[in-house]
Amino acid sequence: MFVNDERMILMSFAIDIETIPDLSMVDLLPPVSASRTLKDPAKIAADIEEKARKQKEAMSLDPLFAKIICIGVYNPHEKIALMGEENQILKDFWNVVGKHAQIITFNGRRFDLDVILKRGVKHGIGNFFLDRFLRDRGKSGRVIDIMDDFCLYGEFRSLDTLSKVYLGKQKKEIDFKLFPELLESEEGRNKIADYCLYDAQLTYELAQKLGYCINEY
Repeated sequence: MFVNDERMILMSFAIDIETIPDLSMVDLLPPVSASRTLKDPAKIAADIEEKARKQKEAMSLDPLFAKIICIGVYNPHEKIALMGEENQILKDFWNVVGKHAQIITFNGRRFDLDVILKRGVKHGIGNFFLDRFLRDRGKSGRVIDIMDDFCLYGEFRSLDTLSKVYLGKQKKEIDFKLFPELLESEEGRNKIADYCLYDAQLTYELAQKLGYCINEY
């Protein structure tokens, strides 16, 4: 399902990623401490355990510590959920979208693309400082970030909210905390893939509805 670069120059893709904490990097996190108001040893231990749990969960939202488990790539001609080992996901992603495509995202500059770039460096795929996505910042139109545009006036709107308002659709439901468990079965992996790809589809359809200049090749 790969497409040559000549066609890629003319194509727009919406993307979405799903992540889990990279537990191999837990030791790099700063130590947590209990609230100073606590005196009881049991409560201190429980407080530290809870803070450590939340800190670990938050790794999935940190581009340095988030491990990619799925990338959804969508346009009317390509509907792909890339899964497997992270390094292979990243290689397949660049093979699919190429280096010249227009990328449509929802919070992509702050998260999706940032994670893709930083995790790519970890696996020796791409160059974080030279990649055009970091130089772009919306100037060339090669990266569209719908959330960025809606936050220009200080109001955050979620993908789910905008999809309900403009498309009459809503995001699928899934429990992110269950991702590690879902990855253990084919049914679970399919559920993650469907969720991720549908987010990419909503992002693409929003870009169409809102009048962005996209290439519907």
